Amino acid sequence: MPFLKNKKIIFFIFILIALCVSSFKFLSEKSIAGFHHPESAYFDGEYIYVSNIGLSSSDRVKDGFITKLDKYGNILEYKFIDNLQSPKGIVLSNNKLYISDSNRIVIKNLESGKIKYINIKNSKFLNDITVFRGNIYVTDTVLDTVFKVDKNANVSTFLYQKGLSPNGIIYSKSLKAFLVVSFNKPAINIVSKSGTIEKTLNIKNQSGFDGISIYKNRIYLSDYRKGEILSLNLNLQDIKVVKECKTPIADIYVGRNLILLPLLEKNQVIIGHIKE
Repeated sequence: MPFLKNKKIIFFIFILIALCVSSFKFLSEKSIAGFHHPESAYFDGEYIYVSNIGLSSSDRVKDGFITKLDKYGNILEYKFIDNLQSPKGIVLSNNKLYISDSNRIVIKNLESGKIKYINIKNSKFLNDITVFRGNIYVTDTVLDTVFKVDKNANVSTFLYQKGLSPNGIIYSKSLKAFLVVSFNKPAINIVSKSGTIEKTLNIKNQSGFDGISIYKNRIYLSDYRKGEILSLNLNLQDIKVVKECKTPIADIYVGRNLILLPLLEKNQVIIGHIKE
């Protein structure tokens, strides 16, 4: 009957948008459950890696881990890397997986399987991480600091500004600068390769940002508290909300026609195959 057919269509549409409202054109969307406070996700073109903070609120309890999935969301290894303290930011560079883990950096060589640890003394809350020219840059949200670790594992302060509360960090080849977002205020900062803030944009009607990603000359930000994804161009203009969720969104990934949204409080990761 036409009426029943229409009801089924409406119900199907409702299911698709129940969790998130989006301006992306989704070719498909899948929500993967069963994580333990997923904080960050990264896609290397073949595999998806998700950091799980764990169930304990203490960094002394090593119940954090990294999950490995295929690009469709099928879990290949639930605990691909185990016995971590509180893994958050995750990035892949030169076939090595870099993870910020409480007060240290964990590096796994995906070819050899060997794991290396670099302690960041006096750090409080290591968060997001990126690699540029072989150097590691990791944010410490509590200390208002971005640390730099060079190729010889020497640690230095790359950037410090009181009240910065740095969370997400990424390097832009187009801008030839780092982009650092603040968690406790809705700010995105352009930072030179020498560690100087060159420009700061405060975005109205937002609470503060967790993750940052760059895809097709657009910047994507996750507002953790509001559960929104924002997009703007590399000139820090044309700001728009492109996705609204009913739950906090942590450190996102957008790239290779894929969007990954770790929903930390729901223990889920949304995997969306997108077309813009």
